[in-house]
Amino acid sequence: MAALLTAGLASPLLAQFEDDFRSGLITTIQGSDGSHCVRIDPTISFNWQRSSPDVRVSDGKFSARWDGLLLSRTSGNYTLYAFVCGKVRVKLEGEVVLEANTQTPQWVTGKPLPMKFDWHPIQIDFAKTQPNAEFRLFWAGPDFPLEPISAEYFFHDIDKTIEQPFNHGRELIAGYRCTSCHDIQQQPPAEKAPSLAQLDGNISESWLQSWLKDNGQEKDTLRRMPHFDLSDDDVKAVTEYLLSESKRREKTKDLPVKGSAASGQNLVLSLGCTACHQIGELGRADVMGGPDLTNVAAKRPKEFFATWLKDPAKLNADHRMPVYDLNDKERDDITAYLATLTEDKSIAKTPVRKFNELLMKRGREIIAANRCNTCHALPGDAPKSTQPLQTALTPGNLWQAGCMDQPNPQKGQPGYRLAQEDQDAITTYIREVSRAKHEKSDTPDAAWVLTKNNCFACHPRGTKPGLGETAKQVADAHSDLVSQLPAMVPPSLNSVGDKLHDDALLAAIRRSEWSHRPWLKVRMPKFQLSPEEQQALVNYFVTQDRIPEKAPASLEIPELDGLAATVAGSRLVTTDGFGCTSCHQVGTMIPPKAPLNAKGPDLSMLGKRIREPWFYRWVHDPARIVPRMEMPSVKLPVQGVLDNNVDTQLAAVWKVLNTPDFTPPKPDPVRIVRFNGTRTETSRPVVLTDVIKLTDKDVLIKPFLVGLPNRNNVLYDLESGKLLQWWVGDVARQRSEGKTWHWEIGARGLLRDASQQPEIRLLIDNNGTPPEPARDGQFITRFRDIRYEGDKLIWSHTLYFVQGGEYYDIDVVETWQPLWSEDGKPINGFHRTMQFQNVPDGASIVLHLPQKTLAGELLRDRTSTGDQPTQRYEAGNISFHIKNQPNITYGDDATVWLRPGENHTIDMTVRLELPGETLAQQPPIPVRKSNAVELDIVPGWSATRLPITTEMMPIAMDWQPNGSLIAGSLKGRLWKLVDSDGDGLEDTYTQFGDEYAAPYGIKAYDKYIDVVNKYALLRLWDEDGDGVVEKVTNLAHGWGHTEDYHDWVVGLPQDEEGNYYLAVPCQQDKRTPEAAALRGTVLKLIPDTLDPAKQTFRLEELTAGHRFPMGIARNSRGELYVTDNQGNFNPFNELNHVVPGLRYGFINAIDRTPGFNPPETPPSIAIPHPWTRSVNGICFLETPKTERERLGYDLYGPWEGDLVGCEYDTRRLVRMSLEEVDGVMQGAIYPMTIDPPQDVEKGLLGPISCAVAPDGDLYIGNIRDAGWGGGNNIGSFTRMRPKSVHLPLGIDEVTATPTGFKVRFTDQIDATHGGLPSNYTVASYTRVSTPAYGGDDQQRRLESVEKIDVSPDRLEATITLEAPLREGFVYEIFLDDEIAGDQGKLWPKEAHYTLRKLKAP
Repeated sequence: MAALLTAGLASPLLAQFEDDFRSGLITTIQGSDGSHCVRIDPTISFNWQRSSPDVRVSDGKFSARWDGLLLSRTSGNYTLYAFVCGKVRVKLEGEVVLEANTQTPQWVTGKPLPMKFDWHPIQIDFAKTQPNAEFRLFWAGPDFPLEPISAEYFFHDIDKTIEQPFNHGRELIAGYRCTSCHDIQQQPPAEKAPSLAQLDGNISESWLQSWLKDNGQEKDTLRRMPHFDLSDDDVKAVTEYLLSESKRREKTKDLPVKGSAASGQNLVLSLGCTACHQIGELGRADVMGGPDLTNVAAKRPKEFFATWLKDPAKLNADHRMPVYDLNDKERDDITAYLATLTEDKSIAKTPVRKFNELLMKRGREIIAANRCNTCHALPGDAPKSTQPLQTALTPGNLWQAGCMDQPNPQKGQPGYRLAQEDQDAITTYIREVSRAKHEKSDTPDAAWVLTKNNCFACHPRGTKPGLGETAKQVADAHSDLVSQLPAMVPPSLNSVGDKLHDDALLAAIRRSEWSHRPWLKVRMPKFQLSPEEQQALVNYFVTQDRIPEKAPASLEIPELDGLAATVAGSRLVTTDGFGCTSCHQVGTMIPPKAPLNAKGPDLSMLGKRIREPWFYRWVHDPARIVPRMEMPSVKLPVQGVLDNNVDTQLAAVWKVLNTPDFTPPKPDPVRIVRFNGTRTETSRPVVLTDVIKLTDKDVLIKPFLVGLPNRNNVLYDLESGKLLQWWVGDVARQRSEGKTWHWEIGARGLLRDASQQPEIRLLIDNNGTPPEPARDGQFITRFRDIRYEGDKLIWSHTLYFVQGGEYYDIDVVETWQPLWSEDGKPINGFHRTMQFQNVPDGASIVLHLPQKTLAGELLRDRTSTGDQPTQRYEAGNISFHIKNQPNITYGDDATVWLRPGENHTIDMTVRLELPGETLAQQPPIPVRKSNAVELDIVPGWSATRLPITTEMMPIAMDWQPNGSLIAGSLKGRLWKLVDSDGDGLEDTYTQFGDEYAAPYGIKAYDKYIDVVNKYALLRLWDEDGDGVVEKVTNLAHGWGHTEDYHDWVVGLPQDEEGNYYLAVPCQQDKRTPEAAALRGTVLKLIPDTLDPAKQTFRLEELTAGHRFPMGIARNSRGELYVTDNQGNFNPFNELNHVVPGLRYGFINAIDRTPGFNPPETPPSIAIPHPWTRSVNGICFLETPKTERERLGYDLYGPWEGDLVGCEYDTRRLVRMSLEEVDGVMQGAIYPMTIDPPQDVEKGLLGPISCAVAPDGDLYIGNIRDAGWGGGNNIGSFTRMRPKSVHLPLGIDEVTATPTGFKVRFTDQIDATHGGLPSNYTVASYTRVSTPAYGGDDQQRRLESVEKIDVSPDRLEATITLEAPLREGFVYEIFLDDEIAGDQGKLWPKEAHYTLRKLKAP
């Protein structure tokens, strides 16, 4: 349930085809008296009651017609529903699908209608037949229950669109305060203009004079005050009067501005100020917004800003600006920044001076003559104008521009100098509104309240994008704000009236409660709304959004008793269940390090604000309510809980979230690694090298943790190069918190040395202070190899020293072994041997023992003498025993000196004088296991879920020559899977190797397995083939990494020369250059020898600019491809052809500096989002050589050579085909699997990895994790195989032609229907890379299909388009099932082709 109600960056997903369609339905409303209007409605959701449907239509009965198009995205049956009081008829595709005449508001159900992906003509008629009228339209489709038809599904043909100057005219009349002087029908009295009663000390005299001058040179293009054509003398007189009669300024000292201008700039650019104000090229300002701030420091003195920000009414009683809740420092910072905003370095000055009485008197007269008091509150005892209110404005007196044009001093007439378009808008409004007759109403017009307060300049809703685009522009101009972009846009208001209870909605409008999203930079200020306006807004959103009660075809809310909710729900909200706590706070449990775009509000007592019916609708499919919402949909149940019923489980979540003072229990560890302390012949240490979290702030990214069979555990920190900790008990517990995975140590540590100093020093000349080892990139050292010999572990690492300009590489071979009594009982402690190699002649090694322990400071035992076998250092019952050897000396500061000599070894025993632990053998924990289940997911293919434990989360796979499947789990282990009963399905498994850090790439050989994980490419040796690893060698490393969950490394394609290829995801957080090294690249790993026992690999960067390349594959032609996931800088998911030297579209955070603008290579296939959410693992469908020789043909038939992609979020597979055009690879993507079935046991769990087995079977690794997938960290394997080379009829491949596309089919199509252009729908669009998450469609166009040419063999259809093809665009191609003829249906029947290069004629 991650990111519930989160602020989303993406504006609503509008499938708006700019050259073909416009959003909304064309609405014609006719009153019974002949009054009428034509407008565009984005949705149909009205509760008019007794009022008129439009100010242009008189009160009383009316009829309305909506004409346009309804977009359906998924083929299947759709049903329309109406909640209506009145007479309604709906025609869809020319067929009446809903008709009713009701006397009271009630539900009406239409008849189902099959629809394909298309824009379907729709016509809706409504007539008011009762005193109260109401009409709201809903639908349900093949993949969603009943919901309002939102704005992204209603369109009309561009040729039928209408201009709407009426609405603009209304805004202009309000903005220019026309009703201050004129009576206009249906217009309330104008709001007051800024008060002029307190200008002295608060405005620059020179700026004021410039403003009053009638020369038309003002920079403020949104001037709302008319021009008066005043002379210079008149301007001086007016200025003198305004300042002299102004309320006296308070005496202030000219103190320096205390705040930080840089911090103030960030605040202004992120709070939301740019929704109403323009600053240079950034922001927006319109007639409903605020003034341009570009030159505000020349207008206002710095003392003005702090008071204005805190209490604007103190300076201007008639202000319109809403007030932000800022602290003193924030106000100081903003003040400091605003005081810098000047174009010509002129700063506002307001000196105290004497005033000229004659000028003052003259100014008073000028102001009275020009009726300034009709708009402004004036200072002092200014006389009121004796001239009466001007005449009412009606169509009869509008044919002269009047004050809309130039000022006319002779007539005493000001002028606004409006553009002709604006003048026409005002006259249109007055003319059209005059036709209607209305009874006076005191109920505010809520839609107008939203407009005049500029609400949708901030909040996205429906077709209104909100602040998103402006925020992107700000981030483009200020790279330091890019990482904050998700926090700079307020939450979408889509469905807010259905989401919130009335009182919660009212509280949000009033700003009377705390912020539910404290991480947001953007904030909602408090507006000056009357109680009536506030309630009108509540009623408006409820009417627009809320689904009335007793709706048909809606989600059923299960009944659940409190005990079941408490028991089950408590776990379901954690990472043991749906992972709500990954992004949301619940009680005192706060999500750790959730990314900004995924953070959600506190869910405690959710029901006080959120309506329960909306909660279920939201969690089932958030993206249907807020398009592009990254929160996962919750459609899969957590296995083994509440009868595996997802709706019942969600009911338990709802109930427990609404339990007072509820805080979820800490989730169980994902795994616990432990020994029982019993010595056996097979006892061997275990090694962990993934992230270890000691405390919330103390995290090890390069640990080397060794668990010994005697239940003693030793932790070495490779980053700092020291023995860091030792404890007795469990080795470690693996946890998933939020979106992060880590280990925590299994018991309290016995050492307390917090120093980050390396434990080993090298002294070359025996003089001075021994220098520390130098870092190898990020780290002091890395392990070179690990050997397992019985119950002891031997490992080696290298330290690099620099002294006197010389470089020294010291190899260290360490042996760690448990201690046992003579009768095999565990002794608390371990034996450590350190052998030093390549030590320069005459040099000394200095070893620093841990100085502080849990029992106190480690001190040298002076009673130990050279005659005794060991030197003892002790602290209470903790002791270190160093073997006495000829060239070893000791320091009182817990240092051991290995002096020059023949001995190069330090040998020690570490003891805790407490009895050793032996645990009783525990019964095995029941393992969740998936049964073998046949799946019907790809027409023409068989598919079976393997009967393997669901504990395994397979992210990489490969096969040994003997046929054993080696799989890497996201949890860190490698597993060997075998078929024990010969039925062709792997059904047993054993652990292979220890614990690794997200092993995302595997290459399996007979005697060893190569595996790439977060920090290195490792080789795991099993030379005797017993399934037990004897040795691990480090083959390659050097890329940066941190504790970031996303710092994976993906592999391992291999070429004929033995080179490996890796994909390294990007860097988005703050880290050192070393930790960011090679992030966002594709690497080639080149072996330095062909001998596997001696191999290491060097790194070569091939390409850069990758965001999250979570799939990498190489085909038989030697072409290498990687996937990438959409997000910031990536508007699409992508398939990229790896060409050495190229750079793709993503920019690492560390590279986002001014001037860094490298050329970008577009993807070979721009994979649509959210059609896919995240395409991860990929593999080529290429028949293995041995299988081809056995079969005598290609196993995959027409799909041979295509790519398979794993679409995790929507639980699907996709297929891709490629072609080369003028040296550039491009191609198409198609759905491979059918949509997930309702029975979750019959579908894929969440494809993440894929591979082709030696026999040609396609294996899919599936997971469901708590961080991104709303699952409880489970996994499964699916084995797939074509039933025949002859696949059911569907699209095989789409290729480009000079004038369109050629579609090749898997079987013959119908000769007649296959040639009909009406059975082919083609659309094109592009997207632009921005720092925002994802991107909206740009330049969408519905293509006109000129003709279809069917080949003689009926296997190909060539589509010729009327318009020329556009390079850089994605073409959507949808086919109708009619093309299949007697075969009934096509699969697949859609393709998305990326046209990078046009084909020559």
